[in-house]
Amino acid sequence: MSLLREMGDSLIKYGEILISRTEDFTRTARIRIEIRKKEIDINSIKIIIADHVIAQTHKKASIDTELINARISTINSLNLEITGLRVRLEELKNQGNRTESRENAGESLDSKE
Repeated sequence: MSLLREMGDSLIKYGEILISRTEDFTRTARIRIEIRKKEIDINSIKIIIADHVIAQTHKKASIDTELINARISTINSLNLEITGLRVRLEELKNQGNRTESRENAGESLDSKE
């Protein structure tokens, strides 16, 4: 009976570890997707700026600096958001590494018993 109880306890323990790692993976994936979306937004804004400059150059008209400055401001704020997301991503990675270290230490203690 003791063997079955230990097997059950181990199954529960490793099930919890699996769920925890899946949650961590999901969080990191969501952050990576957010970063990618913001990078795509930045590229779209850059294209808008380039199109405006090219069109104004062909027309030999002045470039709307207010439009350009507004777009640059948006790009800068998106870059700040990306930096914050990357910091969160690193924190999650470091948290995962600490959790993994504790789990491995627990496994080595279990195997010694």
